Amino acid sequence: MSEDETGNEGTWKYVIRAMDWRSEKLIPYLNIVDIGKRPKNVFGKMPSGNAPRTRIRRAGGKVWEGQAVPGMPQNFYDETWFAGLTEADRVALKAVNPVAFPSLESYYS
Repeated sequence: MSEDETGNEGTWKYVIRAMDWRSEKLIPYLNIVDIGKRPKNVFGKMPSGNAPRTRIRRAGGKVWEGQAVPGMPQNFYDETWFAGLTEADRVALKAVNPVAFPSLESYYS
């Protein structure tokens, strides 16, 4: 989730909300998804249409208490947050078995 704001240069920027239920281990993978949304055509130029929005992830910013997305692997949720849920809330969340996060070494090298 994001909040929008404008900079002095007139381009839109989105401040990414840090959700209390989201695992910090998931953040590097979400950043890769954000980078992938900046497409270029075969000539290395941006395609026509609206320009991609700049997404800013602020460290140490406000943590939002939002409704968690149900049905995700358990390790996508913050461990402390998940441990604090009641049994009924865990059943309603429908978390599935944890998955192994793939290595990011090849992506960043």
